[in-house]
Amino acid sequence: MNLSKYFLFFLFFIMSCNNVTTTSGTKNLGNDSVMIKLKQLKETELTRIEINPTIYYADTISKGQTIEGKFTITNKGKNPFFIKKIMNVCDCTVSESTKSKTLPNDSCIIRFKIDTENFSDGFNVRVITVMGNFHPFFRVLSVECYVKK
Repeated sequence: MNLSKYFLFFLFFIMSCNNVTTTSGTKNLGNDSVMIKLKQLKETELTRIEINPTIYYADTISKGQTIEGKFTITNKGKNPFFIKKIMNVCDCTVSESTKSKTLPNDSCIIRFKIDTENFSDGFNVRVITVMGNFHPFFRVLSVECYVKK
């Protein structure tokens, strides 16, 4: 994808949520105190993760319907995996992890619940950003749906 497509996606994403919170968004991720601490970790403290799925498609829904789902994060590296922060861009999304520390070859679950009352008709996307001791220190998970008119 070229840069202009990323920009349009991000712009659409930000404008599609009525209650965007700046304190938990990904706007200033590089200046985030957790990100600064993660960048100071030694290479020997990092691990490798696999996320399944990275995009959760909720199909066609009615406005006001609650979307609930999960993402599974498997530690494929040699070091324990630590979730340092989970961020939701808008207050319509609530997410949490089943563990803060996941040993090698083990998995944790990120559960989420999204209130779609303020979603617009058509295609909608919400993201959950997970930060931890892996490269590039954060992963963006996507929840997509189509709200019927």
